[in-house]
Amino acid sequence: MDKSKNFENKVIIVDGFSGAGKTILPPIIDAFRNTLLPSFYYELEWLCSLWQSSQISDQVFISMIRNCCDLKIYNQLLGREINSRFYDLSSFWKSSSRFEIIKRLFSKNDKSLYTSKNSDNKILCLTITQAFKTPTIFQKSLGKRLFFIEFVRDPMNMFLQNCILFETVIKGDTRKDFTLRKFDKLTNNLIPAYLEDAKFINKKYSSTEEYIVSMFDYLLDEWEKMYKKASYSNNFLLLPMEQFLIHPEIYMEKISNFIGQDWKESKILKALKIQYLPRKTLTKFEAVPIYKRYGFKKINANNLVDERKLYIEYLFKEKNINKNILKKLNNLSKKYFEWLSSINKFHEDFNNLKKYIDNDNL
Repeated sequence: MDKSKNFENKVIIVDGFSGAGKTILPPIIDAFRNTLLPSFYYELEWLCSLWQSSQISDQVFISMIRNCCDLKIYNQLLGREINSRFYDLSSFWKSSSRFEIIKRLFSKNDKSLYTSKNSDNKILCLTITQAFKTPTIFQKSLGKRLFFIEFVRDPMNMFLQNCILFETVIKGDTRKDFTLRKFDKLTNNLIPAYLEDAKFINKKYSSTEEYIVSMFDYLLDEWEKMYKKASYSNNFLLLPMEQFLIHPEIYMEKISNFIGQDWKESKILKALKIQYLPRKTLTKFEAVPIYKRYGFKKINANNLVDERKLYIEYLFKEKNINKNILKKLNNLSKKYFEWLSSINKFHEDFNNLKKYIDNDNL
């Protein structure tokens, strides 16, 4: 099923679970020279779902990934499939290269757009979601062309967004839910492919909150398995969201090495500044409306510990999350930071926060 020849352009895959914070990165990558317009790519997520549920073979997945990426590169070089909706995060109006994109739209010689000397240097950036089981098969698909970035995050900070997503989209308006799922009549659970082998989905839950907590517990185990399999490769980057917000330079260096451009250039520093990076606390920025719609709350605090205290108080008093759920989330936070510490992905600036979490201050 493979073509005889593929594009050689580099491909950056930005993946993360819902609420893990992955949408912060593509606008920053867009500020590098020679990057094509970052885009969300549900078709890749569907292929991941089919592969995870054994509906397609490894070789079919590998061939389809290569072809999908090639088609996206080709269309982007020609100025096709450009999102022009102004307020979308992936809109070309938000791109630092929007004038180059507009220029492509009016070019009559389409061949020169993808055969010119510079076209092979263009880097494709795709955002997908819930593909945490697939980094190694992506590595087989794209080889040295690939840089796979997996966002992970403290479950406490992912919880509210997932609750809102479940209530307003997955259950509330399924027309907007494009993840492939099956409905289990015995448990009333909507089960996506990446959860089909999970034991927790075989029971009924008294609330969406209880279901999400169990899902996060499973997710933490899967992140650990993923890292053990994928971390041997230089084209895989585990990116803990909290630490990226406070110390983006650690991860920007690794992204720069792949792209081959210094991240300290003015255009990229400006993109970081637009995202309020680096920050002293996690929520110290002015959120766009889409983040607020999915539960973002700016907490006025001077340090990470005080911010967490006030955030938990907000969840309890204003969002009516009961203390039993909050205690379970706190235990998952312990598990999360212990894991990061065990793989040397834990920055010392989070020591006080970790101590606070470990002390069960609820």
